[in-house]
Amino acid sequence: MTICYRRMSAKIENDDEEYYSSLQKYSTLYRILLSRPYFTETTFNKWNRIDLKLVNELGLTLTHFQKMNCFLEVNCQLLVERNGQFKTCTEYRIQCRPLQHDAWEFTANSGIAGFHHDAEGDFEYMISTVDEEILLESNERCYIQISPLCKSNLLIQAFPLVIGPITIKEQSIVNTWNQDDSTVVSQDIYHAYYVEEDVFMLIKENWELGTPGKVWDSALVISQLFSDKIKSDPSQFKHHRILDLSAGTGCVGLLMALLYRKNITNLPQITMTDLPEALDLIYQNRAANHLESYTKVQALRWGNYNDVQCLLRDGSINTIIASDVIYEPASFPKLVQTLDWLSESVETKIDIFLGYKRRGLSREDEQSFFDICAEKFVITILPSQSNHEGWILGSGFSDIFEETGVNIYQLVRK
Repeated sequence: MTICYRRMSAKIENDDEEYYSSLQKYSTLYRILLSRPYFTETTFNKWNRIDLKLVNELGLTLTHFQKMNCFLEVNCQLLVERNGQFKTCTEYRIQCRPLQHDAWEFTANSGIAGFHHDAEGDFEYMISTVDEEILLESNERCYIQISPLCKSNLLIQAFPLVIGPITIKEQSIVNTWNQDDSTVVSQDIYHAYYVEEDVFMLIKENWELGTPGKVWDSALVISQLFSDKIKSDPSQFKHHRILDLSAGTGCVGLLMALLYRKNITNLPQITMTDLPEALDLIYQNRAANHLESYTKVQALRWGNYNDVQCLLRDGSINTIIASDVIYEPASFPKLVQTLDWLSESVETKIDIFLGYKRRGLSREDEQSFFDICAEKFVITILPSQSNHEGWILGSGFSDIFEETGVNIYQLVRK
């Protein structure tokens, strides 16, 4: 009996290793997150510590092999919210350096700002004025973008993190010892997306919310796809109604709206949906980017006919975008039924773009979804695009999207 138990334990352990190995397989784009809160108040010419960690989209840390080969240096730039836009701050400069340790403090610090042989890293930053006579207005808020120094030979790639807003005071009145003071400590994190030269979109994440609280790889790839479409032909979605299904953070729909903000004549009607309890983060991100007049937010529960009918009262849907919605086999029939209801009343062809990458689902579960889907829709895998109209994550990420394992499927109702 003991032998059988040991064999069973060994099998379970091997199965666990294989499972986590499969989850790591396509984790080529890591996230820089906070490992502890940061102070939201500082003074000019003062060094401030930031502690970070590296995880993939599922929250899994680096493997032992990845840690041993991890060398990811970071740098910083300042963004400022001004006149309803996030732009590069030119009034202040920011310096970034490796964390400075006391002589008595034991540390294996490698002397770089960032990560070295570890999934946890750190650095210090200091903000100073370019011209002491020129300061930001009181209503202009600063954010710090923490970006990896992208190099083609790096094993670990991660896209930038943004923290803030940071209040900068002229005199040292910040309490640097009281970590419990909620007025000066925050764990708020964002990601910045390049919209056009010197203009960014900021998307707040809240990983404690689970699935809807973060930007998944498929959302990044599908955002890039529609960014390219809009920039190459802004009029192709004119008079269209676009639905961002289970929008999560609202990243895809908000990026599209922001790209159209200066071209209002071609602006489509963009509606972002999710579960009622998941809408608050979308509202927050819409307000942060001042896109209330350009988008709608509405609750939509899969398989709920009343929710679908309420949504269709504003008109038929022309395009549906759904990223990373294939993860729970029990929900597959409701998801396909919802897509069918949304498209059955459309006189012209409706385009459905579905972003998906393999993670924890078995091949049988994946096939079951596409079998259900094929009863109602013709399914086509879109080829990956090599030419892009500017990268939404900035330079240095040109090869990453092709390595994420994300496929974009186009569904057309039979």
